[in-house]
Amino acid sequence: MTFPCDLRKIGDEVLMLDSRGNVELRGEIVGVYACHPPIYDLHPKREFSLSRRICGVPEWRLRSVCRPNSAYERR
Repeated sequence: MTFPCDLRKIGDEVLMLDSRGNVELRGEIVGVYACHPPIYDLHPKREFSLSRRICGVPEWRLRSVCRPNSAYERR
């Protein structure tokens, strides 16, 4: 059986939600802790400093973002 948490890996783009379900930020996964359920480290989009990295985000606060397929992008 495949869990949704198994589908997220380093480099995936996600939305982080606050406790009310509102979008807090958009970023990409830069680290995964090996526990069940997994805990993630995120790096916000358009931030160049590593000091803005968010550590210890639980899985229930993340939503996956689909990337559109470009006709000219290599597969």
